[in-house]
Amino acid sequence: HVAIKEGRFSSEELVTAYIDRINQIDRQINSITIINPTALVRAKELDEEYRLTKVLRPLHGIPIIIKDNIHTKGLRTTAGSLALENFIPDTDAFIISKLIDAGGIVLAKSNMAEWAFTPWGSFSSTNGATLNAYNQGYTSAGSSGGTGSAIAANFGVIGLGTDTGGSIRLPSSHGSLVGF
Repeated sequence: HVAIKEGRFSSEELVTAYIDRINQIDRQINSITIINPTALVRAKELDEEYRLTKVLRPLHGIPIIIKDNIHTKGLRTTAGSLALENFIPDTDAFIISKLIDAGGIVLAKSNMAEWAFTPWGSFSSTNGATLNAYNQGYTSAGSSGGTGSAIAANFGVIGLGTDTGGSIRLPSSHGSLVGF
Protein backbone atom coordinates (compact mmCIF):
# COMPACT_ATOMS: atom_id res chain seq x y z
CA HIS A 1 0.00 0.00 0.00
CA VAL A 2 2.92 2.32 0.62
CA ALA A 3 4.05 1.76 -2.98
CA ILE A 4 0.55 2.50 -4.28
CA LYS A 5 0.35 5.68 -2.17
CA GLU A 6 3.78 6.76 -3.43
CA GLY A 7 2.70 6.13 -7.05
CA ARG A 8 5.39 3.50 -7.68
CA PHE A 9 2.79 1.17 -9.17
CA SER A 10 -0.96 0.72 -9.51
CA SER A 11 -3.19 -2.26 -8.80
CA GLU A 12 -3.46 -2.76 -12.55
CA GLU A 13 0.32 -2.90 -12.92
CA LEU A 14 0.59 -5.34 -10.01
CA VAL A 15 -2.07 -7.67 -11.43
CA THR A 16 -0.49 -7.48 -14.88
CA ALA A 17 2.91 -8.41 -13.43
CA TYR A 18 1.47 -11.43 -11.62
CA ILE A 19 -0.45 -12.61 -14.71
CA ASP A 20 2.73 -12.32 -16.78
CA ARG A 21 4.64 -14.33 -14.17
CA ILE A 22 1.96 -17.04 -14.09
CA ASN A 23 2.02 -17.27 -17.89
CA GLN A 24 5.82 -17.55 -17.91
CA ILE A 25 6.36 -20.04 -15.09
CA ASP A 26 3.22 -22.02 -14.20
CA ARG A 27 3.63 -24.57 -16.98
CA GLN A 28 6.56 -25.92 -14.91
CA ILE A 29 4.57 -26.42 -11.69
CA ASN A 30 0.91 -26.58 -12.80
CA SER A 31 -0.51 -24.69 -9.83
CA ILE A 32 -3.14 -22.52 -11.55
CA THR A 33 -6.37 -23.86 -13.03
CA ILE A 34 -7.73 -20.55 -14.35
CA ILE A 35 -6.74 -16.89 -14.33
CA ASN A 36 -9.71 -14.68 -13.50
CA PRO A 37 -10.58 -12.90 -16.78
CA THR A 38 -12.01 -9.95 -14.80
CA ALA A 39 -8.98 -9.43 -12.51
CA LEU A 40 -7.62 -6.53 -14.57
CA VAL A 41 -11.04 -4.88 -14.73
CA ARG A 42 -11.29 -5.14 -10.94
CA ALA A 43 -7.78 -3.68 -10.56
CA LYS A 44 -8.65 -0.72 -12.78
CA GLU A 45 -11.82 -0.10 -10.74
CA LEU A 46 -9.83 -0.13 -7.52
CA ASP A 47 -7.22 2.23 -9.00
CA GLU A 48 -10.00 4.63 -9.98
CA GLU A 49 -11.58 4.33 -6.53
CA TYR A 50 -8.25 5.24 -4.92
CA ARG A 51 -7.71 8.11 -7.36
CA LEU A 52 -11.06 9.59 -6.39
CA THR A 53 -11.06 8.89 -2.63
CA LYS A 54 -7.38 8.59 -1.66
CA VAL A 55 -8.57 5.80 0.67
CA LEU A 56 -7.22 2.25 0.51
CA ARG A 57 -9.37 -0.58 1.79
CA PRO A 58 -7.58 -3.18 4.00
CA LEU A 59 -6.73 -5.44 1.01
CA HIS A 60 -7.03 -2.76 -1.69
CA GLY A 61 -5.59 -4.09 -4.95
CA ILE A 62 -4.03 -7.22 -3.42
CA PRO A 63 -4.04 -10.22 -5.83
CA ILE A 64 -5.27 -13.42 -4.17
CA ILE A 65 -5.00 -17.06 -5.32
CA ILE A 66 -8.10 -19.12 -4.41
CA LYS A 67 -8.19 -22.92 -3.98
CA ASP A 68 -10.46 -24.57 -6.54
CA ASN A 69 -12.98 -25.81 -3.97
CA ILE A 70 -14.04 -22.35 -2.78
CA HIS A 71 -17.05 -20.95 -4.63
CA THR A 72 -16.06 -17.93 -6.65
CA LYS A 73 -18.84 -16.33 -8.67
CA GLY A 74 -18.33 -16.71 -12.41
CA LEU A 75 -15.19 -18.88 -12.12
CA ARG A 76 -15.11 -22.61 -12.66
CA THR A 77 -14.94 -24.36 -9.28
CA THR A 78 -14.23 -28.07 -9.66
CA ALA A 79 -12.74 -29.32 -6.36
CA GLY A 80 -10.34 -31.06 -8.75
CA SER A 81 -13.00 -33.49 -9.95
CA LEU A 82 -14.37 -34.24 -13.39
CA ALA A 83 -17.79 -34.49 -11.73
CA LEU A 84 -17.69 -30.67 -11.32
CA GLU A 85 -15.67 -29.93 -14.46
CA ASN A 86 -18.23 -27.44 -15.79
CA PHE A 87 -19.55 -26.07 -12.50
CA ILE A 88 -19.55 -22.27 -12.28
CA PRO A 89 -21.06 -20.88 -9.07
CA ASP A 90 -23.48 -17.97 -9.34
CA THR A 91 -22.55 -16.70 -5.86
CA ASP A 92 -19.34 -16.21 -3.89
CA ALA A 93 -18.48 -18.12 -0.74
CA PHE A 94 -18.69 -15.94 2.36
CA ILE A 95 -14.89 -15.64 2.59
CA ILE A 96 -14.64 -14.51 -1.05
CA SER A 97 -17.30 -11.83 -0.46
CA LYS A 98 -15.35 -10.57 2.57
CA LEU A 99 -12.05 -10.50 0.64
CA ILE A 100 -13.65 -8.59 -2.25
CA ASP A 101 -15.33 -6.13 0.16
CA ALA A 102 -11.88 -5.52 1.68
CA GLY A 103 -10.55 -4.62 -1.79
CA GLY A 104 -8.92 -7.95 -2.65
CA ILE A 105 -8.65 -9.12 -6.24
CA VAL A 106 -9.38 -12.77 -7.07
CA LEU A 107 -6.48 -13.32 -9.44
CA ALA A 108 -6.73 -17.04 -10.12
CA LYS A 109 -7.98 -20.41 -8.93
CA SER A 110 -5.40 -23.01 -7.87
CA ASN A 111 -5.13 -26.71 -8.51
CA MET A 112 -5.82 -29.07 -5.62
CA ALA A 113 -6.01 -32.72 -4.65
CA GLU A 114 -9.26 -34.12 -5.96
CA TRP A 115 -12.03 -33.54 -3.40
CA ALA A 116 -9.25 -32.39 -1.01
CA PHE A 117 -8.67 -36.09 -0.39
CA THR A 118 -4.97 -36.32 0.39
CA PRO A 119 -2.39 -34.30 2.32
CA TRP A 120 0.50 -35.95 0.40
CA GLY A 121 0.06 -34.31 -2.98
CA SER A 122 -2.12 -32.19 -5.19
CA PHE A 123 -3.34 -34.27 -8.10
CA SER A 124 -6.70 -33.59 -9.72
CA SER A 125 -8.65 -35.24 -12.52
CA THR A 126 -9.23 -31.79 -14.01
CA ASN A 127 -5.69 -30.39 -13.99
CA GLY A 128 -3.16 -33.14 -13.15
CA ALA A 129 -0.36 -32.86 -10.59
CA THR A 130 0.96 -29.69 -9.02
CA LEU A 131 4.71 -29.78 -8.43
CA ASN A 132 6.86 -28.09 -5.83
CA ALA A 133 7.74 -24.53 -6.86
CA TYR A 134 11.36 -24.89 -5.73
CA ASN A 135 12.11 -28.39 -7.04
CA GLN A 136 9.77 -30.00 -9.54
CA GLY A 137 11.10 -33.42 -8.55
CA TYR A 138 9.23 -33.05 -5.27
CA THR A 139 5.59 -32.76 -4.27
CA SER A 140 3.82 -29.56 -3.35
CA ALA A 141 2.00 -31.67 -0.72
CA GLY A 142 -1.49 -31.31 0.64
CA SER A 143 -4.77 -30.72 -1.03
CA SER A 144 -3.95 -26.98 -1.03
CA GLY A 145 -0.67 -27.68 -2.83
CA GLY A 146 -1.72 -25.59 -5.82
CA THR A 147 -2.17 -22.55 -3.61
CA GLY A 148 1.08 -23.29 -1.79
CA SER A 149 3.11 -23.69 -4.98
CA ALA A 150 1.49 -20.61 -6.52
CA ILE A 151 2.43 -18.43 -3.56
CA ALA A 152 5.92 -19.97 -3.31
CA ALA A 153 6.38 -19.13 -7.02
CA ASN A 154 5.23 -15.54 -6.33
CA PHE A 155 2.03 -15.68 -8.39
CA GLY A 156 0.01 -13.66 -5.86
CA VAL A 157 0.33 -11.90 -2.52
CA ILE A 158 -2.09 -14.08 -0.57
CA GLY A 159 -3.25 -17.65 -1.12
CA LEU A 160 -6.47 -19.13 0.22
CA GLY A 161 -6.70 -22.85 0.93
CA THR A 162 -8.61 -25.23 3.17
CA ASP A 163 -7.30 -27.75 5.72
CA THR A 164 -8.77 -30.81 7.39
CA GLY A 165 -5.64 -32.97 7.69
CA GLY A 166 -2.48 -31.09 6.71
CA SER A 167 -3.75 -29.46 3.54
CA ILE A 168 -2.36 -26.05 4.48
CA ARG A 169 0.38 -27.08 6.92
CA LEU A 170 2.14 -29.44 4.51
CA PRO A 171 2.19 -27.15 1.42
CA SER A 172 3.42 -24.37 3.70
CA SER A 173 6.22 -26.57 4.97
CA HIS A 174 7.15 -27.82 1.48
CA GLY A 175 7.05 -24.31 0.02
CA SER A 176 8.84 -22.38 2.82
CA LEU A 177 5.64 -20.45 3.56
CA VAL A 178 3.71 -19.31 6.60
CA GLY A 179 0.30 -20.94 6.66
CA PHE A 180 -2.48 -20.52 9.14
